[in-house]
Amino acid sequence: MNDDPKLYQKAIDESGIRESISCAQAMALCNKYQFSRIPFRKYCDTHNIKFSNCSFGCFK
Repeated sequence: MNDDPKLYQKAIDESGIRESISCAQAMALCNKYQFSRIPFRKYCDTHNIKFSNCSFGCFK
């Protein structure tokens, strides 16, 4: 897994995400960049990126 915070930020920046991310977007980023879900969620939480439209419960 590529669980480097610098890679998280790069993926977020390249995706144009600013204040919120949907569950589907987060899953897509985790799959594309091979991120672990929980550390990625924690990174987003600490950087004030909120999750929305979460139907799977993977990022709650």
